[in-house]
Amino acid sequence: MDAGGQVVVLGAGIAGVSAALHLQQRGVSVLLLDRAKPGSGTSHGNAGLIEMSTALPHPCPQDLGTLVRYALNRAPDLRWQPGGLLGMAGGLYGYWRNSRPGRIGPIGASFRALMGKALDEHRALAVPAGAAGLLRDCGWLELVRDPRLLEVDRQAEVAPHGIRVSRLDSAALERAEPHLRQPFAGAFHWQATVSITDPGAYVARLAAAFVARGGEVMAAKVQGVTRQGAGWRIATTGGAVHAARVVVALGPWSPDVLRPLGLRVPMLFKRGYHRHFAAAEGTVLNHPVHVPGSGHLVVPMDMGIRVLTGVELAPRDAPPDLRQIRSAEAAARTYLALAEALDPPWLGTRPCMPDMLPVIGEATAHPGLWLLFGHGHHGLTQGPASGRLLAELMTGEAPFIDPAPFSAHRL
Repeated sequence: MDAGGQVVVLGAGIAGVSAALHLQQRGVSVLLLDRAKPGSGTSHGNAGLIEMSTALPHPCPQDLGTLVRYALNRAPDLRWQPGGLLGMAGGLYGYWRNSRPGRIGPIGASFRALMGKALDEHRALAVPAGAAGLLRDCGWLELVRDPRLLEVDRQAEVAPHGIRVSRLDSAALERAEPHLRQPFAGAFHWQATVSITDPGAYVARLAAAFVARGGEVMAAKVQGVTRQGAGWRIATTGGAVHAARVVVALGPWSPDVLRPLGLRVPMLFKRGYHRHFAAAEGTVLNHPVHVPGSGHLVVPMDMGIRVLTGVELAPRDAPPDLRQIRSAEAAARTYLALAEALDPPWLGTRPCMPDMLPVIGEATAHPGLWLLFGHGHHGLTQGPASGRLLAELMTGEAPFIDPAPFSAHRL
């Protein structure tokens, strides 16, 4: 296929679809290419949260006690496979260094600059795409067992960043979630976060809007990207595609495409599992809930109650290890009446960079090759804002934030 002067976006997750929409809005002809249907990969298998209640990315712990606990490989919130640690040793060291006090401050500022526009950009894409009905302005609940922890002034901690949190005592928590059956001292209600009731359907609707406006979606697996004259040749299982510019937005598979071009991506693979359960008769969950340190999250969704695990450090393509999701299910059942499982466990990979910021920009040594990946734990949240920033850079428009911290020069 001769795509002429158009842009080919590789990857139809939330980042790729958002970039395609933003480029399309600026008059650029775009082909969106992925081996699977839009929104059916990593963008489907997450907590579905537009997380507006966090001031920092997920830094590596610095205290010795936590590191020792993780090293013993018995913590519910993080497990590791030896092959995962060995294969990502350099990236993990960079992650630890960038999480230290002298570095995390500037990284956090860049993170917040991107996050600050996240919800606005979601709504700007969702409303015209008919996807706004999948958004719930409910926040999430941090469940607290120890009453002493409720005395901490969490609002004072996060107020400088414009984050809103309220304290619920046990009576207020019971009113908010009357079917939590294990007694809690209360909860903190993180209010600004928006829950997407079906993340896969949400991304699919954005992609459908892209097609309705004249965009094209091609289902094929990318086999390689090579320079051809002033443009690019993309080899796929559906035939070769030629284009002037290419955007690599393949999430954890981005390094596979870039390695033959001499680009080494120090990506960390943080795998995670989820499974859906029916609620027991008469049981309703109104908010996403999390018990700190428990290694799991429980979120009400259209397809059932989704139970999600913490992090597994493992090779991207290693066989599943179901111990985490079984542990998460057992923990959730202690306070919420769950009925039968509705599907098999799902496994996906968060593509994380050692500095905890996504890569957004043109590859240094390859003009016309643009990169958009590495959003880690916040890919669903940041996708539309990242797509806007990329489109602004590609079209010469003034970027809405400083793009330097996200530059591909870091590779």
